[in-house]
Amino acid sequence: MAVTAAHTKAELARMMRLAYEGQNVAICLINTTATLATDDPIETWLQYEVLPISNGYTRFFTGVLPAGTYSTTAERNEQSALDVEFTATTNSISFTHLVVLLDSYTPASYTSGLGPSSLVGSVTLSSGVELSGDQLTLNAVHDDLSDGDPVTITIDAGGTVPTGLTEGTLYYVDDTATDKITLHTATPVASENRVDITAIGTGTMRVRRCRGSVYSVMSESAATVINDSAKVGYLVTLAVDD
Repeated sequence: MAVTAAHTKAELARMMRLAYEGQNVAICLINTTATLATDDPIETWLQYEVLPISNGYTRFFTGVLPAGTYSTTAERNEQSALDVEFTATTNSISFTHLVVLLDSYTPASYTSGLGPSSLVGSVTLSSGVELSGDQLTLNAVHDDLSDGDPVTITIDAGGTVPTGLTEGTLYYVDDTATDKITLHTATPVASENRVDITAIGTGTMRVRRCRGSVYSVMSESAATVINDSAKVGYLVTLAVDD
């Protein structure tokens, strides 16, 4: 005998409150030709987030979300559709996916002047790696980082990764000085879980924040380009249903 179950409206409302009420939601642009799965971890996605460098890119953020309401048409609890826009300035922005993040950083978290994105800062590998203490020197003050914050690293085209580190791997920060960090494989960060860097690599390395979780992924059929001074918009809905 087949049995069909459905949540009550009250339970859908409870789940909606637990999931979204009081949270900020971030939506970011991803640019990659790699084949990724929706359930891939956040560091896998954010290693491909658009860099906010001379292009006007910044993440979209909601205000604090309410509890949501029940839609009799969709038979689910949902937020009002989010009117999401991205604008390019000076240079174009190319992207292939939009990723919706929950429990990420809020706009007030970005105090280093780099703007709301995954980018914490950059390391010039020829001069910014101290092998004796595995310490990295960022090219910007990172006063929006705390010990234990999750990050990943990427290398700009043409560069090589420092030996001991891997692109797209989750690490945890030890904020050792105003512009210096070490990377660790676990929390709480300690000397025994610090990554041992044995060669400095070449080029420029980016350090990217990875706090939060991936709620959903929207994929374009082909790479989309936002030209200078143009914008692109989407309607995004968060919902809880059966």
